[in-house]
Amino acid sequence: MRDAILAIDQGTTSSRVVLFGLDGEVLQFFQHEFASSYPQSGWVEQDANSIWEDVFRLCSEAVAYASLNDLRIDSMGITNQRETVVFFDKTTQLALSPAIVWQDRRTTEACRKLIDAGRSEFVKQRTGLVIDPYFSASKIEWGLKHDSKVQEALANQNLGVATIDSWLLYKLTYGKLHATDSSNASRTMLFDIVEHRWCEELLALFDVPQEILPRVMNSIDDYGSTADGLFDITIPICALIGDQQSAAIGQNCLTKGDGKCTLGTGAFAMQNIGNEFCINGNGLLTTILFSYKGTITYATEGSVFSSGSTMQWLRDSLGIINHPRDSEKISASIDGTGGVYLVPAFNGLAAPHWSPDARAMMVGISNKTTRKEIVRAALEAVSYQCHDIFSGDLPESLKVDGGMSANDWLLQHLADILQCRVVRAANLEASAWGAARCAAIGHGLLDLASDVTISGDSFTPMMKKDERQQLLAGWYAAVDSCIKLNA
Repeated sequence: MRDAILAIDQGTTSSRVVLFGLDGEVLQFFQHEFASSYPQSGWVEQDANSIWEDVFRLCSEAVAYASLNDLRIDSMGITNQRETVVFFDKTTQLALSPAIVWQDRRTTEACRKLIDAGRSEFVKQRTGLVIDPYFSASKIEWGLKHDSKVQEALANQNLGVATIDSWLLYKLTYGKLHATDSSNASRTMLFDIVEHRWCEELLALFDVPQEILPRVMNSIDDYGSTADGLFDITIPICALIGDQQSAAIGQNCLTKGDGKCTLGTGAFAMQNIGNEFCINGNGLLTTILFSYKGTITYATEGSVFSSGSTMQWLRDSLGIINHPRDSEKISASIDGTGGVYLVPAFNGLAAPHWSPDARAMMVGISNKTTRKEIVRAALEAVSYQCHDIFSGDLPESLKVDGGMSANDWLLQHLADILQCRVVRAANLEASAWGAARCAAIGHGLLDLASDVTISGDSFTPMMKKDERQQLLAGWYAAVDSCIKLNA
């Protein structure tokens, strides 16, 4: 019988369950896509109860597959979309309201007031974050102030607040454990990432009672087991970790200086900075990469809110592509965009601009512009936004993973714009593998020194310097116009 690790990878557009061998081989995966809802401009919501139902069904399928294929599931790890907030009733164990997704911007004005009140440095020194609607704190505050179901549960002392990892853990253990890990806690803007505790001053700033929040544990830790009778077997839960941190571990970014970029719904670049907390001076965030046996490893991170989601917009809203993968062939079929730039600020601009009011815009359109130029401009925008993140410290080599990293044209353009070698993971399931790897470590089957990553294709810069500089100049002008227009 072969050992296997089950990883739950609950993302922004789909839930995935992956069975891995201890060597990182994908034995089988199960996936279900789901949609977000947009009840108002800038609002993004999801059905947390449906997310759980999807994950439960996928896990059940994985357990059945393992039984039929002589696999022994030794342990489970959970990785998740971060910052998304779930309000639930501890009595019914059901979500009270739609989950407020990380992309949601409804708290922009509340965040602006905090910035105007001079609280930015205070928040940054304790959390490594900037004050922005992206993070969980203002979303929790909004629910406590505006959602009557949430207020009623709070008054009845039945309210629980969770990020997606802790929501799934709560359901998997049938309410026995309301906990999160430090990597997810570090994205709430309520957690002191130096003291490793919920920060009383931040809780007071956002008027959040600590008793509704989960207990914070190590990323690799004993999270109990799945509830008796939930599946045909009981599975130890040995790891919880945010998806971008998990991808970094899946890419073996365990040494100070190692970096990766996950190209998914958004694009998220992360670099290991070791065990000492320090503030980044280039508009990037400092966050917890992972924690194990009481030791914290930190990372800097730059976020792009819209990359893969821009491709979905081209498909679902504009109808100019049939599938996101069509963008590769279309982009390669023309020599350029003809001066067209798309700034995909559908949910504001993240690092290093941090402009929550910015909204998407397209510039340089002429009567010769076709859908091909628009598609290529959308794909090029991914590279330009990644360049914005790394402009202060361009890497010599960048590891990439995520669904969009299957696009060869994009990775070549990224190498050209960043002027560095781009290395694609042989296993694009880096986020899921990171969670599985952590779970295997927590169960004593692997250790941190076990490097089971395999590099895949490599892309080296080919673009001429003058062409690159001209393209970037046009991008800078487009972004500047976008920010000024929405100021």
